[in-house]
Amino acid sequence: MYLFGSIITLITGLFYSLRYSLVKDLRDFKISKLQINFYYRLFSLPVLVVLAFILRNQLFSILPDFLLWLIIATVVNVFWGLYQVYIYQKSSFSSTESLQFLNIVFSTLAGVIIFGEIISFSKIAGISLTVIAFLILLFKDIKDKKQNFLKFQIVIYYLLTTLVDIVNKKAISLSSPIIYSISATVLLALAYLIFAKAKGQKIDRLDNGKMRNLLLLSGFLSGITVLGISYAYKLLPLGVAITLLSSRVFFSMWLSKAKYKEANILPNIIASIIALIGIGVMFI
Repeated sequence: MYLFGSIITLITGLFYSLRYSLVKDLRDFKISKLQINFYYRLFSLPVLVVLAFILRNQLFSILPDFLLWLIIATVVNVFWGLYQVYIYQKSSFSSTESLQFLNIVFSTLAGVIIFGEIISFSKIAGISLTVIAFLILLFKDIKDKKQNFLKFQIVIYYLLTTLVDIVNKKAISLSSPIIYSISATVLLALAYLIFAKAKGQKIDRLDNGKMRNLLLLSGFLSGITVLGISYAYKLLPLGVAITLLSSRVFFSMWLSKAKYKEANILPNIIASIIALIGIGVMFI
């Protein structure tokens, strides 16, 4: 099951890169962050329903306290989802994705402190290399105050992402990945719809075909990634799951160059190589 979880997580990482790039693409349209989050979760439900039929033998695996942790996870995910859209639409794709290695450090420490996961010398060495990678990116454009502030915001984003990882893993440990995926997606879609209505926003009818297609594809990818990461949380230690998920960085760097034509991403690539070596060391 460990090998199965690892393979699922690696594949999920690639889908994450694509999904986040689509979130970034939606900045070109006049649609609020609340409605972006609402629609792509709404459109992910058909995918999850099909997957639920395939995995129907797992639909009745619920332990006490699941509802409590599901509510906690939903609340945390609501704010994280809004901040995620802000970060990916505000900063360059390469900067946001390459700094994901901070999540490895945060999640590994959280796994040790909260879930009692074992810390080893190889993990310490791997984390050290990841910190070096972060320092390279930290000193890139160090004189640019605007970029420095964006980097600070990205660090906050990955701290919040680690909190999301913790509460999601706790909720999933009390149920099955498919139960959590569907329950959380429904609650999040309802929460974003309610907040949008409360703010007086008129729900977009998606008359723009390109925007509608982006949201539909985002929803499809969301359905796959939410179940994939749920399996990762269930089958793997938190630090291992996030480490494998972060190995998508080279695909993200390729997207940054090929799709967004971003310049000066060499420091990001170097930092990514060092961090990936760190990932390899962690698995020795």
